[in-house]
Amino acid sequence: MKKLAMAFSGPSNSGKTTLITKLAKAFIEQGLKVVVLKHDPKDKASFDTAGKDSFKFYQTGASVIVQSPTRTTFFSHESLAIDEYLTKGFAWCLAFVLICGALIIRTF
Repeated sequence: MKKLAMAFSGPSNSGKTTLITKLAKAFIEQGLKVVVLKHDPKDKASFDTAGKDSFKFYQTGASVIVQSPTRTTFFSHESLAIDEYLTKGFAWCLAFVLICGALIIRTF
């Protein structure tokens, strides 16, 4: 299956999170698997906290990856055995990727 990614960038409080949560919900309602990749360039993200972007993205039903200079955190609504993660990586959950923040985008 071909993968599709959309990236959103803009200043704080410009509506990126609101737009991404609406898109994620709409795509999930259409039966697509969605992952939201949140870029945290200043390494200050708080995870799994009500009101934070990663929490809002996860509440849509999407898987969430938060990437920063010192760590990458992955939240999923599905569970795989450890050997499946090792052999499949994250490819099993990536059908539609919504990217929040500035990243270098490559074709995949």
